[in-house]
Amino acid sequence: MREHPYNPHERTMRTYLNKLDTLAPMDDAEVASRVISGDVGAFELLMRRHNERLFRTARSVLSNDTDAQDVLQESYIRIFKGLPEFAERSRLVTWMTRIVFNEALRFRSRRAKQRLREQSVESYDQTTPRTRDSGQSMDSQERMQMFDDALDALSERERGVVMLRIVQGLSTRETAASLGMTESNVKVCLLRTKPKMAQALKGAGADEIRRKLAFDGERCDRMVSLVYKRLEAMTDEAY
Repeated sequence: MREHPYNPHERTMRTYLNKLDTLAPMDDAEVASRVISGDVGAFELLMRRHNERLFRTARSVLSNDTDAQDVLQESYIRIFKGLPEFAERSRLVTWMTRIVFNEALRFRSRRAKQRLREQSVESYDQTTPRTRDSGQSMDSQERMQMFDDALDALSERERGVVMLRIVQGLSTRETAASLGMTESNVKVCLLRTKPKMAQALKGAGADEIRRKLAFDGERCDRMVSLVYKRLEAMTDEAY
């Protein structure tokens, strides 16, 4: 774990770009093999390749970006630890997506139990619809809010299908594999949710939603840095 991609003493995060460029032609399975063999720095490439898809997966279950990023960070630790046991029965990114989705469901369940314990009207409630100020015009932020409200009204599986199939643009087969569903169930779920999401998707089209839920630039850099700090701390504790 001594090969850390960031210098914590520098004000600007710097990646080993040359190394990432060298690894870039490799597919996910080859990169994963390098990580398993001890090249921890190669894990950065997997994160950068799939940060956006995995963030959107977490965001499909959770109602705000902060919780989704927390889940994504925790999921990467699970993924890193689980790579040696990955059986390659599916694509690596499909396996990663399923881990993130399940972690998001666990997070949501823990939050729900916490709210019940607190019994407080001020406690965070992901199921409470948020409303717009009637005096404001429908701007980009409000269109996204309409999408969030409509998404929150769906079940976990329905949200996953909307985010992966419509927003992310995955195939029916890949969506099914990522969510642990059959292809038929994905199709039925999509038919059931489209009418519920029609107004929201009309207000904020899939392209606008993709832009709002982009996970690149600074957010991507920050996630990679946070995960490596966690991995570094885990390694230090092992010595």
